[in-house]
Amino acid sequence: MCQSCGKPGSEIDHISGSSDEPTNLQLLCNECHRAKTMKNMIPAPDEEKALIAALFIERIVPDVPVLLADDEAEWQRAWSALKKERRQRLRDEIESMGINLAGLKTRAEWIVKRDAVLSERAQGQPAPSESLSASDGFNWDIGKDTFLEHLLNRSTR
Repeated sequence: MCQSCGKPGSEIDHISGSSDEPTNLQLLCNECHRAKTMKNMIPAPDEEKALIAALFIERIVPDVPVLLADDEAEWQRAWSALKKERRQRLRDEIESMGINLAGLKTRAEWIVKRDAVLSERAQGQPAPSESLSASDGFNWDIGKDTFLEHLLNRSTR
């Protein structure tokens, strides 16, 4: 039975928020569920309505895809290539910092390693796993206060 009007219930409603705990669920009929949902809806301002209309006209209505992501067939192929290229750019960027990524497989592992090395560098200490030498042009004896300034100067050369 609908917890609001007593008619036969047909829809499960979250009483408050999105918790799926049984104490937060109630049975409502279609009409009461719709009324509760509509009561919580806020009409879009005119600017948002105009934006939605423009997006509909420019992106959904055209028969020819406007953006690569709008072309379902081409997007599947392109997305895979884009992901691979992005992964390689990240790897190249981290390795260009002199960080050895051997044995690390995921981007998350690379980023954790990069952050650990950068943190150790910020404290004036090279990470033990780094393969840097005196020939890299970096003076590891620089004090903590001048470290960032040195990096900025080095990057503008």
